[in-house]
Amino acid sequence: MAKSNTIFIIDPIAFGGGSKNATVSLLKQLPAGQFQFRVLTNDPESWPLPDCEHIPLWRPRWLPGGPHGLGYLMRHLLTAAAGLKVCLKYGQPALLLGASGPGVDFSLFLIKKLTGWPVLQLIHGPVGHSRLLGRSLSAADRVCFLESCQESLTAALHKAGYRFAPSRVKFLSFTNGLCAEQWPSACQYERPRLLWAASLLKWKGLDLLIESLESLPVQHRPETEICYLTPRQTQLSVSEAGHPVARVHWHENPFNLDAIRSRSNLFVSTSVQEPFGLSILEAMAAGHCVVIPSDGAYWDSVLMDGIHCIKYPPGDCDALAHTLLWLSQDMTTIQRIGTRARQLAENYSAETCYQPVVKAITELCAPTATDIPPKLPLFQRVKERIRGVRHG
Repeated sequence: MAKSNTIFIIDPIAFGGGSKNATVSLLKQLPAGQFQFRVLTNDPESWPLPDCEHIPLWRPRWLPGGPHGLGYLMRHLLTAAAGLKVCLKYGQPALLLGASGPGVDFSLFLIKKLTGWPVLQLIHGPVGHSRLLGRSLSAADRVCFLESCQESLTAALHKAGYRFAPSRVKFLSFTNGLCAEQWPSACQYERPRLLWAASLLKWKGLDLLIESLESLPVQHRPETEICYLTPRQTQLSVSEAGHPVARVHWHENPFNLDAIRSRSNLFVSTSVQEPFGLSILEAMAAGHCVVIPSDGAYWDSVLMDGIHCIKYPPGDCDALAHTLLWLSQDMTTIQRIGTRARQLAENYSAETCYQPVVKAITELCAPTATDIPPKLPLFQRVKERIRGVRHG
């Protein structure tokens, strides 16, 4: 039986974010018209893919949350059952695509255990130090990860008794990029205007920005645009948004984010140890002067302080306030750094950055002489054993 050309995704996260945006940009690099997408999700707005079918993900309210324990297993067992039901109804997919990390996408590995269908796991953030997740990664057909996640990926595999081998074709590192057709509009350099864009998860650091702005006299406070996503169905700590602060303008999931970004020119990141920081790249591409913490994360290692960005000590409210006050009075520096940042951002095109992952997806979905994997999936092995008992 020939394979289908459908890529199946389960998205249990009920709100948008950079990892979903990056995955969509990646999937748009696949050959046009060659693949269909089926996404089990309660956040269809985050999956604007061509030829994509969105199917609601049923999650009972009584189901316990948490990243581990019995509740975690129950949640993923039910999610896997829902996913398997969809696949049996619409036909076997060519590929199960984990779009976040093994902890979020564990239900796909349960489906693989039953069916033997190939899994490609994307890793956009740190992997939990768990034997279960290490075993899941060892079972994946391909693992494509951001370089900043390699240490936690290696630790999870080691916890499960496996060794990370970067030379193996199974493991591929990649860097996020921006699609040409969605390249951010150039910003203005007439007057200083600050932009912050992220979800309200506590670790994103909105509280630090607000505290820094409120410490500045109103007359010296830059006009500030805060674009935020409200997390849903999460047990993680969340910041509050919308409280009145002079010269601060709030936008929840704005449809015109590009326009808001183009009228700003000073982007501030307050999250610590961001695995990548897609919003930072988008701001750089628009010509913003980006202000980032010196926390050893990806952009801290790539950008030079005073050349491509301005850095401040992570979590230091006073230092951030001082930096914002200085830059809001120095448009020459904003334009100089923003121009160099934009030039650097041109190296991050989606067509180039995602090419290794596109190749891996295409190879896994390529037709083969047989669709029966070398090792029969679990339910086939049980079926063969029952048949042997009957005829024994």
